[in-house]
Amino acid sequence: MSVLRAWWWLSVALLKRSARDGMVVRSLATPPIIVFGAFGLTLLLSATRAVHPAVALSPELAADTEFVAQIEGVEWSWFVSKELERAVRESDATFATDGHTLWSAGTDEGELKLEGFLRARQAEPTWTLVMPPPDRVSRTRGLEQALPPGIALLYALYATVFGVGMLTRDREDGTLDAEHTLAIPTWVHGAARWTAGAIGVLAWVVLSLFVFSTLFTLRAPLAAVLHESAAVLTGLAVGLAAASPARATFSSALAVALTAASGLFILGAAVPALGPWVPLLSLGQQSGGVTAFLGALLLSVGAVALTGRASA
Repeated sequence: MSVLRAWWWLSVALLKRSARDGMVVRSLATPPIIVFGAFGLTLLLSATRAVHPAVALSPELAADTEFVAQIEGVEWSWFVSKELERAVRESDATFATDGHTLWSAGTDEGELKLEGFLRARQAEPTWTLVMPPPDRVSRTRGLEQALPPGIALLYALYATVFGVGMLTRDREDGTLDAEHTLAIPTWVHGAARWTAGAIGVLAWVVLSLFVFSTLFTLRAPLAAVLHESAAVLTGLAVGLAAASPARATFSSALAVALTAASGLFILGAAVPALGPWVPLLSLGQQSGGVTAFLGALLLSVGAVALTGRASA
């Protein structure tokens, strides 16, 4: 029990020390603030500015200059299409009409305005109002699929730097030597640094995923958390392992760690079949993430053991 208490309080002390380092806090907080701040500002500007609907017209109706002039008079954009319903379904147009059928994905006000234009064109207008459901293919699907793994990769590299920095800093300033005077197993020193790094970085990863889920559709949230956590824990383990040799300096250990972490990610892109099974390679993979997470824990155990053995 005393070993577990020592592990916990050493982790808390290391976490507090890192939290007092302004550079560490800024580096972890900057990605979500910039990315999601930009999205929030974009949404705000989109919500506050005037939106002018786009209207898809059949070739015959587009040839009616008076009708087109009415549309342009209310500052609506228009284009010619032979597949009117598809234009509305795919959100290329808010409204579409061939003079007989009106397809709508807009407001009642817009529908009434366009109906007025059609009435002015025909003495006895007859048309059918159709409101096709939009296709369930999100226009932001590419972004939705790429952004979480991209942020996770960034944080995994941060975790790598975090692991290298914590261990080399504490070795150079004598903190690690002071800890060795405690009557605790040597592996606790590595475990405490792994715990502090995991809590510090994963907190920002979870926050980023939460903010992302409020702006976009986060498919399989549990799998996303497992994959991204696996990537961060793997990056942290690589950083600790690279800095564990007694002669390792910050620059030399960082070069080795970043090369290894980047190499793992590139390997996953080159050999997708390995992705679901290996942490860090699994980013962006359509799998449950449990295997990758367990693999990250196994690598972390190895890194902790290596760190404790090297610092003994």
